[in-house]
Amino acid sequence: MRLRRTLLTLALAAAVFGAAASAQTPADRVDPFIGTTNFGTANPGAVTPHGMMSVVPFNVMGSEENVYDKDA
Repeated sequence: MRLRRTLLTLALAAAVFGAAASAQTPADRVDPFIGTTNFGTANPGAVTPHGMMSVVPFNVMGSEENVYDKDA
């Protein structure tokens, strides 16, 4: 009887403290701006498959990709 009561108390304590530790949802752990710093050239916006078209400008600072290409 004493063992049963001890196990029940431990299970209750684990449930209470375990619920407090998992208060963060998986969506809270996501960084939507991953790859956008230091000219990472990743768009945080909507992009079609294979990056063929995006709704945000795609500029790379300090390179020739940031200029108008008249031959394109």
